[in-house]
Amino acid sequence: MEKIIYEMNETINEMIYHSELYFIQSKKMDELIYNYLNINEDDALIESYDDRIEITFNKKKPDNELINKIFKLSKETGTKINANLKRATFQLDIVKDKKLPLN
Repeated sequence: MEKIIYEMNETINEMIYHSELYFIQSKKMDELIYNYLNINEDDALIESYDDRIEITFNKKKPDNELINKIFKLSKETGTKINANLKRATFQLDIVKDKKLPLN
C-alpha cells in the first residue's frame, strides 16, 4: 500500500512539474488508483487530469470501506477532495503549489 502511495505522489509531482509527460502519467495514475482501491473499470471510471482526478462509480454507491479508502487516498496524496455521495462521484483536486513528499 505504501509503495502505491509513493508512486502516486511521484506521478502527481511529474504531472505538475513535467507537463510534457502528462498523458503518460495520467494513464499511470489511473492504474495506480484502480490498484489502490482494488477495483476495475467495471466498478468505476477513473480519469486523471493535470489539475484533478475524477472517480465515478458506475452502478451503485461504494461501501463505507471504499469511501474511507478514497478519503485516505486524498489525505496521503495531499489532494483536496470533493465528494458527491448521492451520485457516487469523487474529485481529488491536485494542489499545484506544493511538492508532495516521497517517503
